[in-house]
Amino acid sequence: MVRISTFQKAGFDAVEWNSQFKCAFITHSSQYAVCDAAEMKQHNDSDEVFVLLSGSATLFTCENITEKPVQCSLMPNTAYNVTAGTWHYLAVSEDAVVFVAESGSMKPENTKTSQAKLLL
Repeated sequence: MVRISTFQKAGFDAVEWNSQFKCAFITHSSQYAVCDAAEMKQHNDSDEVFVLLSGSATLFTCENITEKPVQCSLMPNTAYNVTAGTWHYLAVSEDAVVFVAESGSMKPENTKTSQAKLLL
């Protein structure tokens, strides 16, 4: 059997998931906008992989939330693995499409969030 899924909404849209993995797409929304300050996330139980398919995106990461985040412009068709425990924020352009793969057990309950200055 083959299930076919397409993304339907702006922001984070999980299209396939089970207990082992979750596949999603990120498109432009206020949650992923380019800004001076943003809500950084930290997943302690799982890595998260981003692949830019179109448009542009910038990944901000830091090990400690009090540090200035390092920014990395994503290159198309390249996998960026944010390892468990790394604080991160993804800013995307209005025409961006980013593929995301993560553990199927990732939930808001096991994700920390904190406001941080991105210093663009």
